[in-house]
Amino acid sequence: MYFPEVQGSDEKTYRCEGYGVQNSKSQSFTVQLILSDLEPITAQSFEPRLRPNFPVVIPVKQYFEIKVFPPSGMPRPDYRWLDPKDRVVSDSTSQNIYVKDGTTLVFNSAQDGETGYYTFVANNTWGEKRKKVKVVVSIPPILSWTKEPVGAREDGQVEMACKVTDSDYPVTTITWTKDGVPLSMRSSLYRIDMENGTLVIPRVRAEDEGKYACVANTTGHPIQMSRKIFLRVARKLKFNPPLEKVYDLVLSQAARIACNAEAAGGPIIKWYYKGSSELASPKLPAGMQEDRGVLYIDQVDWSHAGVYECIASYNTQKISSTTLFRVVETPKFRIRPDNNTTVYEGQRAMIHCVSLGKPRPLITWDKDGRLIVLLFFAPKVFPNGTLLIRKVLIEDRGRYSCAAENTAGLVRADFNLVITKPADHEESFNVAKTVVIVVCIAAAYLALVIGLMAFCSYRLLAQRKNRKQLGTGRFTSRSDSDNRSHASGMSSHPSHSSTSASGIAVGGGVGGVASSVGGAGGMTAAAFRARSASLDRFHFPRQDLQTLGIIGKGQFGDVFLAKARAIRPMEGETLVVIKSLLNNSEAATAEFYAEMEMYGKLEHPNVARLLGVCRDMEPVFMVTEYCDWGDLKQFLLATRTDSGRRLMGGMGMGGASGVGVAGPRVPPLSAMQRLKMCQQVALGMEYLAGYRMVHRDLAARNVMLSSRMDLKVCSLSLSRDVYANEYFNHPARPTHRIPLRWLPPEAVRDAELSKGCL
Repeated sequence: MYFPEVQGSDEKTYRCEGYGVQNSKSQSFTVQLILSDLEPITAQSFEPRLRPNFPVVIPVKQYFEIKVFPPSGMPRPDYRWLDPKDRVVSDSTSQNIYVKDGTTLVFNSAQDGETGYYTFVANNTWGEKRKKVKVVVSIPPILSWTKEPVGAREDGQVEMACKVTDSDYPVTTITWTKDGVPLSMRSSLYRIDMENGTLVIPRVRAEDEGKYACVANTTGHPIQMSRKIFLRVARKLKFNPPLEKVYDLVLSQAARIACNAEAAGGPIIKWYYKGSSELASPKLPAGMQEDRGVLYIDQVDWSHAGVYECIASYNTQKISSTTLFRVVETPKFRIRPDNNTTVYEGQRAMIHCVSLGKPRPLITWDKDGRLIVLLFFAPKVFPNGTLLIRKVLIEDRGRYSCAAENTAGLVRADFNLVITKPADHEESFNVAKTVVIVVCIAAAYLALVIGLMAFCSYRLLAQRKNRKQLGTGRFTSRSDSDNRSHASGMSSHPSHSSTSASGIAVGGGVGGVASSVGGAGGMTAAAFRARSASLDRFHFPRQDLQTLGIIGKGQFGDVFLAKARAIRPMEGETLVVIKSLLNNSEAATAEFYAEMEMYGKLEHPNVARLLGVCRDMEPVFMVTEYCDWGDLKQFLLATRTDSGRRLMGGMGMGGASGVGVAGPRVPPLSAMQRLKMCQQVALGMEYLAGYRMVHRDLAARNVMLSSRMDLKVCSLSLSRDVYANEYFNHPARPTHRIPLRWLPPEAVRDAELSKGCL
């Protein structure tokens, strides 16, 4: 039986059988196959454990053992140690080197000549494995200088070296100390070679001057230190510390600027003033004094700004450094908030904080110790330092601080923000002044009515006649005398309705109409005027209005087009829409004032803004924005196509009716233009919903259009003549006209609107 390559699975018992002829008895014998092996010898097999490229160091004349954890094998291996001359080490304890317990190598008293490679051998029938161990018998080191430093120049290079006799690297390593402190091996300022004992300083500094010594560390022996050698550094002329590129001098304060230089001896330091020129002058500006390189300024002024040069000299050496002196001014407040600043809840608030200084101070705001820019719902801070709170909430109250900071310093202005409700402010209005104003207005109104009653009645009949001739949907221009009468507030049209479903209602949820109309109707018109003190900022002189013509008639009275002089900054004349209050009922008056006050709070590019209010005499005028292409419905009628043919309409200065002198053909709207229009109307309505307001009559007739295709949601509500066919009398209340076409059923049935209704 032959095994060409023995495998582990071959280790088993085998039987050999032999057979004779003619039924002779067979014979057999059994044999067991056992595989021999021998484990490897590794560095972990020794104690102490062997380290790569490092010998086993034994101090001279010391007892030492090298233990071995012998490898196992089959059959059991034999072990032995060989000395550096490959002789088997005896196990006799009478020898200086012997083997104990068959595997442990013992040095009874290590001698210098016993350094060398010792080999551990394990063998059996499998074969033999060996592992060499380098043994070094160390002796105490002897240090000596081989290169001593004489001196070094600053920024030069110096090299020092020591050597150790009778002990080599890595058994012995050499390190260095300066003034008794070990030098770091990782420092970029030094290069230390632990094998040959050299220290190199590639760039000598003044701080490198001191006493140096080399230190020898031999394994198994105490550390040895050489004698100390003093390294003297010849210093070069330099500025220490260097001058800054820019120095900021605070206006009207004292200043001190030092120019320090060092050399082997005492250098001479001198300041020169260059100003804005390249030539240095030894004459310093007035108010400056120099003493041994230090500039003293009793009181800084603007003349001290400029370029200065410091020159240091020693023997034949000379260096200079240039710097810029900037005069800065400490921040100070020109406008600062009051210690207790009061704002009104739900309104916009602007708090001004203006600071002066050079350079321009940076304004920062914080609330209760936290920077406002880090808050989640932070108000806006303008570059000039003004703080804008778009809508004041109760949680905005607290301790605010305005800080102005520049390179010259920091100043702070702390104040408390007090939030009150607008009703508190309105009720605090001077009652006596209100009574005087109302009495004066009433007296003037009565005198004007008595004197011009006949003239107003005549003009009223003429206007009705003109409107009947032109028909519904046509635009009519008034005569100059009629314009003057309307501008003077002398129109006396009778009222047609005390309540209407058109206009914008204030209040959220179901019953918004009731809260806007019914709530306002619960008080007298005079009381409501007294509460409308917030409209004083919209006061506009009636004599600055020039009436152009009537647009139509709404629930409160005439709606007409006019020119207003200087109602907007930087505009001489502005086209505006004026709604007049000719319905003198308490409910209509209250609702008209509520609409004015509501418009006064709105400011959005897609919502018509309130520009002015004329309340000095009756009728009361509400002046709002106007767009030059009139209302959206007339524009859509002019641009739509029916059966492939587009309806033509005039697009002039036609106001809400959109009728005037026929203009050029208006191209049809593209899909992108239609989407843009829808987006603008949606943005305007979203803004109204944010103020919890319900429009109640959103339709194309109540959206104005400009030639730039800008849309503005308004409430013209021409329910009496121009668009009278789009309004219907409420079945339960015949005097109550409603835009039935767009109203939800519950609004018609219950006369109640919610925020879900437009």
